[in-house]
Amino acid sequence: MWKPRIVATAAHCLEDNDGNIVGAEDITLWSPGADASGPAAGVTVTDIVVDDTWFTYAEDDQEATSRDLAFLVLDQPLGAPTWTRMATPMEAAALTWNSARVEFIGYGQTSPTVDPNATLDALPRGLSSRLTWGYNSGLGTFRIPGDGERGTCKGDSGGPWMSRVGSELLYLGPLSYGQGLPCDKPEPPGETYEEGPVASANTDLVNVALATAGESATQVPRTCIKGDDIKRQCWQGRAWEYQYCWSAKRAELWKRQGGDNWKRVGRLTGTRDVDYCGKKTPYLITFRGIETKKNSWYEVYLPKQKGLSEATPDPFKVTVS
Repeated sequence: MWKPRIVATAAHCLEDNDGNIVGAEDITLWSPGADASGPAAGVTVTDIVVDDTWFTYAEDDQEATSRDLAFLVLDQPLGAPTWTRMATPMEAAALTWNSARVEFIGYGQTSPTVDPNATLDALPRGLSSRLTWGYNSGLGTFRIPGDGERGTCKGDSGGPWMSRVGSELLYLGPLSYGQGLPCDKPEPPGETYEEGPVASANTDLVNVALATAGESATQVPRTCIKGDDIKRQCWQGRAWEYQYCWSAKRAELWKRQGGDNWKRVGRLTGTRDVDYCGKKTPYLITFRGIETKKNSWYEVYLPKQKGLSEATPDPFKVTVS
């Protein structure tokens, strides 16, 4: 549940056997967390909000995953929202960058797909894992690596992936696709993962669903960074990004814990990008974070190294309002 009268799911969950979108009258709903073996909820789907061209994408196309989203608008409230709000694309990127923990809820099979006796679970089950960096930036899609022991299975598609940030439970998007053990044999071998679209990146579908249901968007915090040598930058949500060009490639990120106590919270080797940064400062240094407090202080520290004659700190403050 996104809003009392709006359900979020994956677009492919609404596909019939002929590759078309099912009719609203063919959809049956149960209340969030309900026993699916019991009676259905007495609500009716009045509108389906989906990208009508979604089925034209290739199955392995990343764009297909990024648009695998649909909303069902109901004639009356079905229940309380499952999450606080949608994660912004910037928040999804920061959560992905930091391998944040995510939670999933679904009604899928609890045995391998090839099991002839496998049935869908009548009660929802949860799964906890971490996002993975490297597949993409998290701006349009997200991916969760599998461990071969726990994972989603047939029937789980459309279920929500969420991440807790402070007092908020943020909705990343629905499960679009997954492969690998324990549900299926991974193809190619060794690649076990789940993936889905970042829901908030699909602003056209989001806006149509809100307008159709007569709902308003949830208020989103605003996060800004500012430093002595850093021009003030702001983003919607609780996420921030430090991205600057340096003459050296090794950098560390330190966060003030209180008083004069600082803790190193990250380190990396910058990416050489002469086209973007130029020859004098060819290394792109990028850090991303997501905040739960109103004010936080950081420092990007570059130790003495090739390209840098002395250690150089670059302090900045992050403010959430």
